[in-house]
Amino acid sequence: MTQQSPPVAPQQGDPPLPSGPYQPPAGYTLTKKKRKKWPWVLGGIAALIVIISVAGGGGHTGPGAAAPGAPATASDTTYEVTAEGGGTAMVTYTSDDSFNISQENGVALPWTKTVDLGSGIFGGGASLQAQGDGSTDSITCRVMRDGEVVSENTSTGQFVVVTCSNF
Repeated sequence: MTQQSPPVAPQQGDPPLPSGPYQPPAGYTLTKKKRKKWPWVLGGIAALIVIISVAGGGGHTGPGAAAPGAPATASDTTYEVTAEGGGTAMVTYTSDDSFNISQENGVALPWTKTVDLGSGIFGGGASLQAQGDGSTDSITCRVMRDGEVVSENTSTGQFVVVTCSNF
C-alpha cells in the first residue's frame, strides 16, 4: 500500500490549489504569475509620441509660412540641385515641419526650393535626394539654412543618385 502525502495547505494570498484526482506533489505551492510591465511601458511611449505629434500640428500654413519667392526666415531651408550641363532630375525632399516628403519629377536643373521646416518633431531635419535622367555625368545637392551650407554631396555616373541631409 502506498502512503499518501498530506495535502499542502495554501498560504495566505496564494491562489487555491486545484481540486480533483490530480494533486500537485508534496511541498508544491502555487505562486502568482508576475505581470509583464514592458507592454505598458511600450504603450506609454507610443502614446507619448502620438501626443507630441498631435501637439506639433500639421503643415505650417498660417502666419509665418514660407510663400513662394519670399525671402528665407530662420526656420526656412533651401534645397539646391545642380548638374554639369543642365538636364532634368527627379527630386525628393522633406517638405514641412511634420516630416512630410514631396517629390517633383522632370525638373530642369539647376533647381532650387525654399521650405519652412520649423523645429517640428525632428528638430527641423532636412533631407534631399535627386536622381539624374541619364543626360548628366554628375549631380550635386545642397541643403542650406540661414544661407550656410549644412550638407553638400556630389555623385557621378549614368542615372546618378545623390543624397543630402542635416540629421
